[in-house]
Amino acid sequence: MPETDKDRQRIAGDLVTKLEAEGIFQGDIYLDPLIKPISAENTYGREGLESIKLIKEAFPDVHFMSGLSNVSYGLPKEWRKWERSLKRKNTFFLS
Repeated sequence: MPETDKDRQRIAGDLVTKLEAEGIFQGDIYLDPLIKPISAENTYGREGLESIKLIKEAFPDVHFMSGLSNVSYGLPKEWRKWERSLKRKNTFFLS
């Protein structure tokens, strides 16, 4: 698991460069920034967003996806209602 947004940017850069060398277009690439649970550390959400920003600046046509459970795992009980609501709607985000 990458520790910082810079680590994620470096790993994504290596991966995208290799995929492009194989003829895969950036627009066909989806990356998961591996967002850590914000219940473990309140800076992890911002770190995930910063990772996306840095990667997007370097590779503007690459897409992102991430599991919401990664973000919400371990949150207090009052937040679980929100999480269940999203799961019922089968909601996920792609950019």
